[in-house]
Parts: sequence; structure tokens; C-alpha cells
Amino acid sequence: MKFLVFVMFFIAIHASLFSVGRKEQADNLQIVESERGGAERGGAVQVVGRVQIYGSEPHTFVGIVDTDSNEYAIYPATQEEALRKLQGHLLAFTVIFMDEPRGYGATFLNGGTVTVLTWEIIR
Repeated sequence: MKFLVFVMFFIAIHASLFSVGRKEQADNLQIVESERGGAERGGAVQVVGRVQIYGSEPHTFVGIVDTDSNEYAIYPATQEEALRKLQGHLLAFTVIFMDEPRGYGATFLNGGTVTVLTWEIIR
């Protein structure tokens, strides 16, 4: 009898832990969508900001910090090489927001993951 109560207790705890994680992710997604100004998924959006390099060797990654201090991860990583050279310039990026976080930088940057289409140096 004690064993049955013990098993039922852990099943109940296990089920409640996973439901909390899903709710939290849904709330964060709604907040990020509202911060983007209602941008449609898959549509190109212009972001004005700077290239920022995060981490220390050998675990560095490139992100974008916009004028409102939102930090965006860049995907795919092949774009990072070209953007590293632009650090220190104010840029106008044309980006597409990804539906879900991707890449190493998305683990640390909460603004979302973007694919950079074009950029233009402002100063």
C-alpha cells in the first residue's frame, strides 16, 4: 500500500512539472510577439542596432543589440563571420524572425532568433 501511494505521488509531481514549463513558454512567446510590433511570422522586419560579440574563446557568438537594448541571436552561424567585421557600427538590418530559438546564441539571448537578409551601415 505504501509503495502504491509513493508511486502515485511521484506521478502527480512529474505531470505538474511539465505543464508549468509549457505555460511559461507560451507566455514568453506572446510577450516577444508584442515587442516586435505585431510583425507577421516569416515577414521581413527592419531592426536598427549594433553587432555585439558575446562569450569568450572558443565559445563566442554574434548577436544584434537594437536601440531599445533587445538582444537577438543570429541563425545560421555562417552569417556570423561577415557580421563580426561590422562590430562598432550602427546598422539597419533587414531580418526575418524565426518561430523558435535556434543556434548557440539563442540559449543566452532572449529577444528571439533572426536570420539577417541585408544590412546597411548608418554610421
